[in-house]
Amino acid sequence: MNALKKLLAKIKKLFLLNDVHYINGPETLPPPLSKKEEEKLLSDIRIGNGNDVEKARQALITHNLRLVVYIAKK
Repeated sequence: MNALKKLLAKIKKLFLLNDVHYINGPETLPPPLSKKEEEKLLSDIRIGNGNDVEKARQALITHNLRLVVYIAKK
């Protein structure tokens, strides 16, 4: 029984690590970053300040979803 609980805990952990977000339309997409903001985030990634790298990476991905949707529609 204890092994089953451990297995279930590991499975839950795997699924909770990955967030799933749905995009209903262009109004739900975040606005694009300014050139200055994008350069700052890229600089943070190059410098590599631990947690800041992941935050910068996620911000770049999130704010470029508009481009992804545009390309996917073509």
